[in-house]
Amino acid sequence: MNKLLNSVILGLFFMSLGLNASLLKNGDFERGTTGWKGDRKVQYEDESEQNKICKLRIGGKDQEFYQVVKAKKFKDIQFKYKVKKSEDYEGRDFQIRFTRDDGSYTFYDRSAKKEGWNEGSFKFSGFKGSREIKISIVVNSGEEGYLMFDDIEAVGK
Repeated sequence: MNKLLNSVILGLFFMSLGLNASLLKNGDFERGTTGWKGDRKVQYEDESEQNKICKLRIGGKDQEFYQVVKAKKFKDIQFKYKVKKSEDYEGRDFQIRFTRDDGSYTFYDRSAKKEGWNEGSFKFSGFKGSREIKISIVVNSGEEGYLMFDDIEAVGK
């Protein structure tokens, strides 16, 4: 009886892990640019070489990095991220875009308001029948500095 109960508990535990798994691959950038396309530079956050991040230099043109995810079976996507700006940052912040199969998209303007890591999250529900959604982070052009991203998640609900 104990073996059966333990098996059921373990099965439920592993099923729950799968239900809350991110649709994005390598959202913590620990495997470099694996899974990501577009403009991206992955490097260690500092000399301790403990944490990899995506670091984008602000320049004269917008930069975008993204992944395409299967969206057919979901009603919502819960999106989470961390962003940090450099001390010399002078830019126009960034957008998070969800592009549908037909090319239309919904975007959310976001910014790094305070020093250190800023955490953000929101729910996206505008699938409009799309089978796939392109999830992009678009860093707007600006004067100078960097925006850094880490721990990006998109969990289908």
